[in-house]
Amino acid sequence: ATVSATNAEKTGSVVLNKTDSDTGKALSGAVFDLYKKDGTKLASGLMTDAKGQIKVNDLKPGDYYFVETAAPAGYELNDSKLNFTVELQTTAKVATVSATNAEKTGSVVLNKTDSDTGKTLSGAVFDLYKKDGTKVASGLTTDAKGQIKVNDLKPGDYYFIETTAPAGYQLNNSKLNFTVEFQETTKVATVSATNAEKTGSVVLNKTDGDTGKTLAGAVFDLYKKDGTKIASGLTTDAKGQIQVNDLKPGDYYFVETAAPAGYELNDSKLNFTVELQTTAKVATVSATNAEKTGSVVLNKTDSDTGKTLSGAVFDLYKKDGTKVASGLTTDAKGQIKVNDLKPGDYYFIETTAPAGYQLNNSKLNFTVELQTTAKVATVSATNAEKTGSVVLNKTDSDTGKALSGAVFDLYKKDGTKIASGLMTDAKGQIKVNDLKPGDYYFVETAAP
Repeated sequence: ATVSATNAEKTGSVVLNKTDSDTGKALSGAVFDLYKKDGTKLASGLMTDAKGQIKVNDLKPGDYYFVETAAPAGYELNDSKLNFTVELQTTAKVATVSATNAEKTGSVVLNKTDSDTGKTLSGAVFDLYKKDGTKVASGLTTDAKGQIKVNDLKPGDYYFIETTAPAGYQLNNSKLNFTVEFQETTKVATVSATNAEKTGSVVLNKTDGDTGKTLAGAVFDLYKKDGTKIASGLTTDAKGQIQVNDLKPGDYYFVETAAPAGYELNDSKLNFTVELQTTAKVATVSATNAEKTGSVVLNKTDSDTGKTLSGAVFDLYKKDGTKVASGLTTDAKGQIKVNDLKPGDYYFIETTAPAGYQLNNSKLNFTVELQTTAKVATVSATNAEKTGSVVLNKTDSDTGKALSGAVFDLYKKDGTKIASGLMTDAKGQIKVNDLKPGDYYFVETAAP
């Protein structure tokens, strides 16, 4: 007789534990398929529970493996074979499998711009930190587009710190915080960072156009190249200077609104450029004014009568002897007027006297003052008329013999006595010199 008797092997179990590869946090939602060693699929769609576990029972002794088909949300797929063995169940044993996933990494883009113009800025250098202060990277530099891109950042909070500003810009070392979110979908964090350009200065130097003397009291307005007024009422100091600070790089101009006292207004545009301050630079502007010119009037008169004298000719000199003009002639009013004389000391010299008058070649000094108000210098000049002579001849009326000893008085036509006691000499003559032109008469007071 034959008897057939069979036993089924006791079945065993397996537990798969799914965790975060960094933190060890249990991960639910990972999906696996289960295979025999020979590749036969035994189960699919097995999903880790809230404890991060999958438990499979009723497995006969043998070799098996799990393969992950879907990673937990926000994690990278880990599709390596997870091998395990179910041993012969002489005692109750549970096979265990450890499986991990790494979180998906994210990216950040920092955009660096000029705080005013929005122009992208290359050459800014940053360090990157985790929220807890751990440095992640250093020496990150903005490219030609003004950007830094950092990849492979795990979800979490971070910040950038600027360590070097772009050339010509102020350092902006405020924390630039950002968060790399849990990467259920592809997201790129963005950070906006700005710098303000370094500001520059300008110095305007105001001088006398002839002497180079510095001029205080000139008043200017300051404009941008586009005509926008930046400042007004800027006044040159005792050194003839105006300094303006905190000007952003660009083109500007000054316009004079009030000249220094005694000077002509010079309202031409004084253009200058404030350059990008890669090194400390001060723009300079040179501005000049010409002194207001003055006038002189020379009045020419007869030294006795005060009658105005035309036809007197003069040369005009600076105090240092430089001839300014020649051949200046008094008009019908006895005047010469000369305009456009710069402030200073001058003199006239007479070169030709009026007809019938003595030459008076003494220096006629005068000063043209700084023309803070309209002033005309005046010069008074006189000439004495040339004098003549008279000869009286005294004779005997019959014989014509010259008679000495006759005494006369001399009068002007108007009866004014000029001389008395004039006596004829041995030739019977009296001669009187230095008589101004005019009508006269003698009267005998004693006969010979």
